[in-house]
Amino acid sequence: MSVSAYVLDTGPLVALLNRRDRYHHWAVRTVDTLEAPLITCEPVVSEAWFLIRRGGGNPLRLLELMRVLEVHVASVWGSRIEALLRRYADRISVADAALLTLVEAEKGRVIVTTDREDFTVYRIHRRQAVPTLLPPA
Repeated sequence: MSVSAYVLDTGPLVALLNRRDRYHHWAVRTVDTLEAPLITCEPVVSEAWFLIRRGGGNPLRLLELMRVLEVHVASVWGSRIEALLRRYADRISVADAALLTLVEAEKGRVIVTTDREDFTVYRIHRRQAVPTLLPPA
């Protein structure tokens, strides 16, 4: 499959900025190899900002990281996110629903995430496994 864009989840963004994060080295190695455009969504930026600040880091570094990596931040709120929130109400976050919407919007998009537990359960287009790039199990 040809990758048209990589869709960044919260975990890798936070890990890139925190050397003590268990996924830091994986995130650095992975992002260094990505050649397709990088995109994310507003709920992911909000989650990452909160987690970085809560962890004692400087959330302004997130803005610099996204600028350096040339991450496009998409606004994707709409009926599809609402449908996903209803379908997975017992487990999904707004950020995850937005990421799924971004992946469904264009063939060839892959979510870069550390969240194996949720993204192996979710489905796009109702039945398809979500294309993901995950750290080794």
